[in-house]
Amino acid sequence: MSTTPDQPIESIEIPDDVSELTDGGHEALPYRSLLEIWRAVIEPAVSGEMRKDPISPQWATKMVTTYPGISFADVEGIHHGVFDLAAELGALLDEEIASDDECLNVTSAEEDVELNSGHYRNMLIAWQVHLMLRELSWKPSDSSAAVDLAVLSEVQQMFLGQTGLVAHLDTIGFQYTDEDQAQLADALMAKRAEALGQEGGGE
Repeated sequence: MSTTPDQPIESIEIPDDVSELTDGGHEALPYRSLLEIWRAVIEPAVSGEMRKDPISPQWATKMVTTYPGISFADVEGIHHGVFDLAAELGALLDEEIASDDECLNVTSAEEDVELNSGHYRNMLIAWQVHLMLRELSWKPSDSSAAVDLAVLSEVQQMFLGQTGLVAHLDTIGFQYTDEDQAQLADALMAKRAEALGQEGGGE
């Protein structure tokens, strides 16, 4: 776990600079694809290792002051819920990696982008679709509504926020085009329509 004076964080630890996890300028270390880095970062959520760490007062205070309807009694539920949802997103990443035996066998950022851009686009879609479906299933009348909303917000920041996992795509020169954005929008709209249809229009 890591904390800063203005923004305590108690979740999956995401390094600000992943260069040290790839080649980092160290000639003795082989390059690691961003897919592999993401998997390593998410692994504590999947294994449950970080769930055993004590919850810090700083992070508990952040939860209570950030999210309406949250009390200190709810913080442990958020803590576990964050790891549960992160593990679901990690499983999607594992599926993507398993679909290509060669995706981890890259030797540079340039090769990573050239050979794995399709995988990164797929993950941007898969993660956002999964989170959108969780949002659609959220109901403000549920007794767990405040906790569920806090979990969604925390995980969205971890994966899709400005300092989240997807922000590291910039470090390898990945380009997200207008065509990619249109494809994402189409996928989200299709899945939203499907989900609402299955749930009777969201009622």
